[in-house]
Amino acid sequence: MTSPAPACASDASLDENRIPFFFGPASLLIPFLIFALLSVYLFIVLKVFDLMALAGAGLTALVAGALLTQKPMRYWKAVLEGAASPMTATVLLLLMAAGVFSAMMKAAGLAEALAAFTGGAIAGTPLLTPAVFLISSLLATATGSSISTILAASPIFLPFGAALGCDVPLMAGAILSGAIFGDNLAPVSDVAIISAMTQTDKFGKPLDLGRVVKTRFPFAVIALIIALPFYALGGSASEPSAA
Repeated sequence: MTSPAPACASDASLDENRIPFFFGPASLLIPFLIFALLSVYLFIVLKVFDLMALAGAGLTALVAGALLTQKPMRYWKAVLEGAASPMTATVLLLLMAAGVFSAMMKAAGLAEALAAFTGGAIAGTPLLTPAVFLISSLLATATGSSISTILAASPIFLPFGAALGCDVPLMAGAILSGAIFGDNLAPVSDVAIISAMTQTDKFGKPLDLGRVVKTRFPFAVIALIIALPFYALGGSASEPSAA
């Protein structure tokens, strides 16, 4: 007969690595909720479009998770192991590159130039909000970061759209949707790269980055075709009155 000792040893090792929480595994939802609420408060209430503020919200969520666990040392060990992983290093490198692109866009006045060009061409038409959606998509595809696109485009297009009489919440949705759409298809996006790093095909082979983007493209385009008419119908703008 075979001895069950290896299974027992495996269970003991699993117990040593498991992080117990006071309210069970569902407690992990609390830090995510805290991060989401802080992000909404920063962006919508305080109108703070800054990555450092977003990082502060993430750190607050991490500390909240530590307060909910019965083994803080295991918790922070897992946090450090995750921070030291190659995937985290890749994400940080991509975010640094996205931050550089975002700073370059702001310094060059790209978003302002696109806003002025768009407003001059189609002000007072229902095409303004769809145009903002497409511009946000292009910016996100070029930078590979939805966050950088949102932070760069929102302070420009939202006041601009409000001055032209657009539906501001709908335009905010167009910026968000466009940023996510472009980020989803950008070859330099952390979303696409991490997908290629963590997934395999049916034969167990790592996915090629080009295949990831190519596979997503038809689904994203279908969503784009469906969304654009709604932005056109609901986001009509009026010609600004002369002061």
